[in-house]
Amino acid sequence: MSVVREVTLGRAPTAPRLARVWLTSELEDLGVLSHFSGSAAESLRVMTSELVTNVIVHTHSVVVVRVRLGDKRLRVEVHDQDARSPRLAKAGRLADGGRGLVIVDQMSEDWGFESTVTDGKQVWFVVAFDR
Repeated sequence: MSVVREVTLGRAPTAPRLARVWLTSELEDLGVLSHFSGSAAESLRVMTSELVTNVIVHTHSVVVVRVRLGDKRLRVEVHDQDARSPRLAKAGRLADGGRGLVIVDQMSEDWGFESTVTDGKQVWFVVAFDR
C-alpha cells in the first residue's frame, strides 16, 4: 500500500459521522471515490462508521482512522487504545446492537485485527476497486 492518510477523532458520539465525512473527502481528494459505485461508496462509509462506533461504545478511547491506498485495494484501519480483541458475534433479531463486525464481514473483501505497538489494536477491512 502506498498512500496513507489518517485522522484522529475524539470519543464523542459524533465520531462515526465525522469519520464518514472525512473518508469521503479523502477518497475524493485521492481521486478514487469515482471508482466506487454509489452503493460501494456507501458500504465503505457504513463499514468505517461501524468500526468507529465499536470503539466509542466498547473502548471509550480516542479513535484514529487510517486509509491505505494501494494499486487496486483500499484498506481502512480503525485504531483504539484497548488491547481486547474484537469478537464477531451474531446479535439477536431484536437486539439494539452487535452487528458491526458482521456487517464488515459481509461487505468487505477481507477484515481482521492486529495488536499495535502501544496498548491497543487496529481493526481493518479491505476492498478492491477498478482503477
